[in-house]
Amino acid sequence: IDGQSAFEKIWAAQVTVLIANTAIGQVLSQRVSRFDAAIGHSLGELAALIFAKSWTLETAIRFVHQRAHAVAKAVSQFD
Repeated sequence: IDGQSAFEKIWAAQVTVLIANTAIGQVLSQRVSRFDAAIGHSLGELAALIFAKSWTLETAIRFVHQRAHAVAKAVSQFD
């Protein structure tokens, strides 16, 4: 982590959260026969979109990549 740029740290954290949330959705879908809704907060919203089959994981990862750039840019204004 030391020596990584703000973008690299943010990207790593956000994509990890997205993948973990998506994996939780996969496990739940194997254990429960039917869901009426999928909701989430912040990055969880992206996992909910994947879970609802509105987005693919690839689309969400591309979005998170752009989001990480935007967050890193915002953070750099305070350095």
